[in-house]
Amino acid sequence: MSAAERAGVVTPSQTDVPTGAPEAAVRKKGPGRKKHTFTKTEEQLIRYIAAETALRGSARCSKRELADIIGVSVKTMDRSISDLRRRGYIEVEMNYSENGAQTHSSYRVVFDREREGGRLPE
Repeated sequence: MSAAERAGVVTPSQTDVPTGAPEAAVRKKGPGRKKHTFTKTEEQLIRYIAAETALRGSARCSKRELADIIGVSVKTMDRSISDLRRRGYIEVEMNYSENGAQTHSSYRVVFDREREGGRLPE
């Protein structure tokens, strides 16, 4: 399975990602619609990170690589990561080389079965 499929960009099956991550509400606010818990980018990001966490323990990549996988700009990815991190849905660990330069980050989904029914965004 490709990284894009794990990210939800190319309709993944529910068996590709673990349960335990938060569940999203309905899309945007409007006539006859409820307020949305996650943006589309956040949904795809959390699916990708959850799949990588299940396979490898974490998603180890740069924001630019995540942005390319999901198909958004680096700025959009930065906002999505910041929002999910602030709300407690993901953990981010910075990784550095021996000379002190940042190499990549490790992203993990915080599996909290009490929050939002304990499921991934549908």
